[in-house]
Amino acid sequence: MHSLLIDSTYVNEQILRDGADVLVPNKDRIRRAVTSLVSGMNPQQAARIEVLNGSGRPGLAADTAKYLLNLGYEVVRIDDADRSDYADSVLEVPAGRRSLAEDLAATLKLTRWTPRDARAAADDVDIRIIVGREFRIPEPDATPTLATSSDLPPPPERR
Repeated sequence: MHSLLIDSTYVNEQILRDGADVLVPNKDRIRRAVTSLVSGMNPQQAARIEVLNGSGRPGLAADTAKYLLNLGYEVVRIDDADRSDYADSVLEVPAGRRSLAEDLAATLKLTRWTPRDARAAADDVDIRIIVGREFRIPEPDATPTLATSSDLPPPPERR
């Protein structure tokens, strides 16, 4: 079970004309965080992801990155892998952060994948996924939506 605390990182400070200091919810940031939480991603384990195509199927890395972005993950790089004959997908993470790989594997519904310690990963990458030939992008689940006060029906009239 995961939880999300809507704190000061999810608001913007604003000074109104009358001088009042108020906090305004950053709806886009909140929406991404809730979507990530509902999709199974632990918000406290947010990670910068590199997606590499090792399948030989053109566009698979870009399609995978788009899928992850839509779930709220932060994809920082898309490229081809060192070779194009990976049968299974590979998830590379630094030692001690294996739960990142497990979260991502669950999100991508990977039935077959190989964990690997990150090799001299770039400083701006927390996890590297190399998509293999057997990888298929999961069918998207219904995306949760956040209701705002303007989306809600008016309260019933009291008599």
